[in-house]
Amino acid sequence: MSIVPEWQERALCQQTDPEAFFPELGKPSDPAKRICGLCDVRTECLDYALTTNQEFGIWGGTTERERRKLKKERAPRGGPVTPIRKRQRAGIADHHHTIVEMLARKPEPATWAEIADAIGYSLDAVKTYWQRQKQAVAA
Repeated sequence: MSIVPEWQERALCQQTDPEAFFPELGKPSDPAKRICGLCDVRTECLDYALTTNQEFGIWGGTTERERRKLKKERAPRGGPVTPIRKRQRAGIADHHHTIVEMLARKPEPATWAEIADAIGYSLDAVKTYWQRQKQAVAA
């Protein structure tokens, strides 16, 4: 027995032709996306598609390709989508003070991996940021 999430019952796509949300390869997805754009549960739909790895169809106004891109952006290096990733929009420079404090920690400085984990950035992003900071100071 399948339990339908409550939000799906309120979705506009429930009142339209389901085939519009699963266009054939090469066919436009615009009609389905227009319907999604008017739907009150678009966010819930997209979250569901990302969480359950929906590989086919239009969900929350996105195509398969767009969802893959979103997942990649939200979870660099294949990590899980977490609330900490949302804070990244502020920019890594906002964490400069935290990075400095963690590097100055006594008796043992934090590792780059610990710093990356603490501020919600990839290890590569933290190292690149720090390298650029050192170059700017040296210039």
